[in-house]
Amino acid sequence: MPCADRNRVEVEYALRGIDKPVGVAGYSLTHDLPRELAGKLPDAKQIEAEILRELGAEG
Repeated sequence: MPCADRNRVEVEYALRGIDKPVGVAGYSLTHDLPRELAGKLPDAKQIEAEILRELGAEG
């Protein structure tokens, strides 16, 4: 349900304590990207180029 459909009390309750850490019971790493993300994320070379561009802009 979008936030526009929520009232102030619901939103405040949902966001209460959002600044506190969240525990994670477990995780797994994979080299396979889910199909729904394929083509939506930059590859390593694109990320590196963007980082270098940003670092160049600061200097």
